[in-house]
Amino acid sequence: MEVISNGTKLKKIDNEPEKYIDKNENLGTNVSEKHVPKLSSTQLKKNPSVVAEKKLQKKECDENEVKGESDENEEKDESDKSEEKGEEKVSILKNPDFSDDEKLNKDDANEKYKSGDYEGALKIWKRGLKSINYVLSKHEELNSEKLYEFKKMHSTYCSNIAQGHLKLNQYSECVKYSLLAKEHDKLNVKIYFRLAKGYFMLGKYDDAIHVLNEGIKINNDTALINLLQVVKRKKLIYLQKEKNTMKFIFQKLEEKSIIETDKKNENTFFNNIFSFICLFLMYVYSLFASLSNYFSHIIKKQKMIKKDK
Repeated sequence: MEVISNGTKLKKIDNEPEKYIDKNENLGTNVSEKHVPKLSSTQLKKNPSVVAEKKLQKKECDENEVKGESDENEEKDESDKSEEKGEEKVSILKNPDFSDDEKLNKDDANEKYKSGDYEGALKIWKRGLKSINYVLSKHEELNSEKLYEFKKMHSTYCSNIAQGHLKLNQYSECVKYSLLAKEHDKLNVKIYFRLAKGYFMLGKYDDAIHVLNEGIKINNDTALINLLQVVKRKKLIYLQKEKNTMKFIFQKLEEKSIIETDKKNENTFFNNIFSFICLFLMYVYSLFASLSNYFSHIIKKQKMIKKDK
């Protein structure tokens, strides 16, 4: 036991190593690690290099933590969005009240159509059609009754969209959606009427007549019969007009060829006259040359006679 000045007794510990040698060559002395003083917080604060280093390390750690948290949040948001979209599409298949929602959307679109807002009605119909197309793409998950129901809805939506485009004078789109509607419903007279009218307004009279005849075989509807008569009459007018146009074109071509022939003949006549005049002038010139030679010969002969006398 050892006693220090204040009377406190300390127990001596046997086998305690006396020294721990620090092998750091920079120090150059052997120092017992047990007696190396640890720096207190106040001493650390007094050392500016240590404080700056600690602050830098802390800042880097905080930035890394913030960055990691933001990346995790972004990934989480993206995964949540994709999950929400997937759940929304799956809910269409599992939702027993889908037909009620569809009825509400259909009623809203019909109200817009009746009020003359055809573009607004088309937006609603096309949005509903996207959901129906998704369901039909998962047809293996549907029973036969549900599949038939969605196919019928698909045809109805396409037919309504065709009518909306017809009202907006967008006849190519009308034909496109009428053909889509006809895929799942071949007995609806309205589809044949809208398809035929789209072809008719595009000037495709033969296609319109073919569709109308096909529809009349299924249902001898008055609207189809009336439209067929209009299309046939329009086709006759078109053919007659085309015939007159072609006749006019050929007539113009004939007149042009006649005029060109007349001009050619006129040119030939003038060319002949010009050639005749040239020949005549050449003859006159040769005659004049011959006469001048003859008279000059006579004059010379007379002079010679006078000289001899």
